Amino acid sequence: MFMVTEAARIRLVEKLARKRAGDNVAMRFVRKRQGWSLRPDTPVSNDVAFAHEGRTVLVLDAEPQRPGEGEVAAALRLLERVLTRYPRAFDVVLADGRYADPRVFN
Repeated sequence: MFMVTEAARIRLVEKLARKRAGDNVAMRFVRKRQGWSLRPDTPVSNDVAFAHEGRTVLVLDAEPQRPGEGEVAAALRLLERVLTRYPRAFDVVLADGRYADPRVFN
């Protein structure tokens, strides 16, 4: 599970306003050669969306599970990407017992 703080949601609203993004546009993490960045994008049906006061402000692609691997392995890839590029992107991470693994929480 990925949570976005209220302060981060407000900041995303402000970023969208500065970019003059339409109501149907949200920010998305985009992979570049230098790493990850936030860019305006149009949400698609399989995105995970985060909203602030009724407006979608951030969308994330799902991290697919590869054949033969567990859910934790996919979560670790996602966490590594986000934490490397945005180490202060969130204050709290909540997860169920499946993630009680020292590779996820230490």
